[in-house]
Amino acid sequence: MHKPCVFKPCVFKSCVLAFLGVLGMPAFAQVDAPVQANAPAPAQADAGAPQTTPETALQTVPTAMPQAMPQTTPQAIPMTEDVSRRSIGLEEALRLALANNANIKTAHSKADAVAAQASRVWAAVLPDIKASGSYVYTNVAQEFDLNPFIAFMGHTFDIPAVNSPPADMLVSKIIARNSAYASLQFTQILFTPQMFLIKNAAAGTEAARLGTRDAVEQILGGVAKTYLAIVGVASMEEAARDAEAVALRREKDARARIRVGKAVETELLRALTDTAQARSQLAQLEGQREALLAALESMVGEPVRPILTEEAAFMEFGEPKEEENSPWETSFGILAAEKNLEVMQRFSSTDSFTWLPSLAATARGLYNSNKGFSGKNFTFDVTVGLSWHLYDQGVREATTRENRANLVAARAQLNGARSETRAKWISAKKTLETARMAALQAQTQAEMAARVQQQVESLFKAGMATSLELSTADNGRFFAASNAAQARTQLEIARIELAAVENRIGKTLGLPSTFE
Repeated sequence: MHKPCVFKPCVFKSCVLAFLGVLGMPAFAQVDAPVQANAPAPAQADAGAPQTTPETALQTVPTAMPQAMPQTTPQAIPMTEDVSRRSIGLEEALRLALANNANIKTAHSKADAVAAQASRVWAAVLPDIKASGSYVYTNVAQEFDLNPFIAFMGHTFDIPAVNSPPADMLVSKIIARNSAYASLQFTQILFTPQMFLIKNAAAGTEAARLGTRDAVEQILGGVAKTYLAIVGVASMEEAARDAEAVALRREKDARARIRVGKAVETELLRALTDTAQARSQLAQLEGQREALLAALESMVGEPVRPILTEEAAFMEFGEPKEEENSPWETSFGILAAEKNLEVMQRFSSTDSFTWLPSLAATARGLYNSNKGFSGKNFTFDVTVGLSWHLYDQGVREATTRENRANLVAARAQLNGARSETRAKWISAKKTLETARMAALQAQTQAEMAARVQQQVESLFKAGMATSLELSTADNGRFFAASNAAQARTQLEIARIELAAVENRIGKTLGLPSTFE
C-alpha cells in the first residue's frame, strides 16, 4: 500500500529555495548568515557608495530598540503628471518629427541645394536672352549736311538746281542732342561638350533625394527608439514603486513584530535597506526619464510625453523580409550610393569629349532714335559662331584626373554601404529573434518570481522563513519585473531597427520613396 502524502514545511521550503536558484536569485540564508548572503543592491546603484548591511547598521543602533529605532521613513517624491507636456502616441510622435525635426529640415535643404546646383547643366541647351536700353543727352548734336556739298558742285560745274529735295531732307542726324538706344539679344548654343552631362542632372538630384530619404528613415528610427525607451523606463519605475510599497509594508510588519518580541532589529534594518534601495532606483529612473523626455522634445519640436499604454506605443510596420531576398539592397542608403556611382561614371566618360568645339547662334535686334545713314531706327542681325578651346592651361587634364578619383571613391562607397547595411540587417534580424525569446523568458520569470514572493511571504507569516529570505524574494520579484520591462522595450526597439533598415517606417507613414 502507498503511504499517504504528508505535507512537510521543510521540504516545501527547500523546493521554493531551489526554484529561486533556477531564476538566478541569491540563495536564502538564515538569520545568523554572514553579510554576503544579503540581497544585492540594484545594478544601477552607485558602485562607489558605501553599502549598508544589517550588521554594520546594527553597530549604530542602541540596545533599547523600540525607543531608538526610527518610527518613520522619509517619503519618496511621488510621480506627478506633467501637465506642461502633451500626451501623444508613437505614430503622432513620428509625424511631429517629420514636420518639426531640425535635422530633417536640414536634410531637405541640402537636397534642394544639390538639385539647384545640378540644374546648372541645363545652361548648355537653354537660350541666353539679354535686353538693354539707355538714354543719352549731349550738348552738341552731330549731323551730316549735304546742302553745302550740292551747292558747291552746282556752282562749280554750273549745274542748275532742278527738282532738288527740301534742304532738311539732305541733313542726316548722326547723334541728336537727345538719343535713345535699345537692344534685344538672343543666343542659343547649338552644340557644346556640356550637353553630355544633361543626364547627370536628373541622376544627381535623385541621389540627393534618396540620401534625404535615408536620413529621414534613420531619424524616425531614433525618435521611435527614444519614445519606447521612455515607455520602458516608466515600466521600470512602476516595478520600483511596487518594490517600495512592499518594502514599506515590511517596515510596518517588522516594527509590529519587534514590539511584541517576535523579531530582532535586523529585520527592520533589512526592510529599511530595501526601501532605500527602491527609492534610489526610483531617483535614477526618474533622471533617465527626464533626460529621455528632453531628447524626445528636441526630436519632435514640442514638449510631449508618451502615452503609457500598449496600444499607443505599438505600431505595425509590416512583416520582416527574408534573407534570401536581400532586403538590404533596397535600403535608401545603398540606392543613393548607386545613383552617386552612376553620376561619377558619366562624369568620367564625358571627359573624353571635353576637347570638342562649341557652336552657337546669336540673333540681335537694335533700336536707335538716330536714323543715321540707313534712315531706319530698327536693325536686325544674325550670327553663327564656332569656338574651339585648344588649350586651357591644364585645367581639362586636372579635371579628368579628379573625376577618375571620384569614380573610384564612389565605387568604394557603394561597396562599403552594401556591406555595412547587410551587416546591420543581419544584426537587427538576429537581435529581434533574440529579443523575442528574452522577452518571453523574462515575462515567465517575472510571473514565477511574483508567485514565489507570495509563497515566501506566506512561509514568513507562518514562521517558516526568515526576514532575509523574504527580503531576497522581494528583491527577486523587483529584479524580475524590471528585467521583463527592459526585455519588452528591447523587443520593440529591435523591431524598429529592423524596420528602419528595410525602409518600412516611412512607408508606414505614407512617405514616398523620394521627396519631390
